[in-house]
Amino acid sequence: MNELIEILEENALSVFTAEKGLDPYIRLIKAELKNFEPSLRNKTTRAEIASKAAKVGKMKIYLDGEGKKLNERLKAQPKIIDAERKRCKDVLQAFQDEVRKPLTDWEDNERVRIDLIKSRILRMENIPQVEVGSELLKAHLTKLEITVIDDSFSEFKGDAAIAKDRAIIDTRQLIDAATTIENEKAELERLRKEAADQQQKEREEKLVKDAEERVKAEAQSKIDAANKSEEAAKAESERLKQKAIDDAVVVEPVKEDPRVLIRSPADGLKEAIAFAGHPGTNSNALANAAASHKESIHGDIVLSLVKCGFDITTANHFMDKLIAGKIDNVTINY
Repeated sequence: MNELIEILEENALSVFTAEKGLDPYIRLIKAELKNFEPSLRNKTTRAEIASKAAKVGKMKIYLDGEGKKLNERLKAQPKIIDAERKRCKDVLQAFQDEVRKPLTDWEDNERVRIDLIKSRILRMENIPQVEVGSELLKAHLTKLEITVIDDSFSEFKGDAAIAKDRAIIDTRQLIDAATTIENEKAELERLRKEAADQQQKEREEKLVKDAEERVKAEAQSKIDAANKSEEAAKAESERLKQKAIDDAVVVEPVKEDPRVLIRSPADGLKEAIAFAGHPGTNSNALANAAASHKESIHGDIVLSLVKCGFDITTANHFMDKLIAGKIDNVTINY
């Protein structure tokens, strides 16, 4: 059976891709089996049945294996085909690049040349904004005016001339606008400065006025305090003098020479001394006159201190320290 069935490699594709292309091989196997009469009568006939079945199985494996081999060959073909396609493409691309290289180099150089010319024109068209100020705009205008439109611009010479003229016109307009803005800003700044100076002057004048009023108020307050202290001191002095008068020496009345209240501390003290030995003179009255005399002097000292700028409390405190002997090198002559 194997001897009758064989698929050549060059025919395998047509056999397996044709509709029912394996039918001729199937018919051959079927024809061989048609003449076979299986018998189970003995061991030999049974062995023939097994042999025939095995041969059919081998043919099945053979035909399936040939199809599998063809399929593997077909699967490998796309990679082979792609590799060959790539090799051919690379070779031909190299040929194409080599043939076109002179033209490609010329086009690259032309592209660079044109880009440089266009960039020069673009620099003329790129005018600074008005915010940069009139000085920078004037500098840009100077550059535009000294730019020479010559054959270096080649086929773009006309475009360059138009761009230059338009840029000069636009730049001059921007210079005028920037100058106007700057003048307005300067005037506004001047007005602001004047207003600020005026406000500062008014603040300073107010500060001076407030200071003067404060000084006047403080001075008046001191004067009022001094006057009040002086009045208080005068009142205290008068009180002490009156007390001295009230406490003046009293001489017991006698028949021939009756005595009355002495009018002043000093006179009272003198008369008290003069009558110290007089019959009927009161010893307590003499002591009271001496005390009143001291109090009167104390009142005069306090009044003098107030006139010198001391307040009444400080003056009295000073007087207490003086009487107590707490102030060195100062004594009271009574």
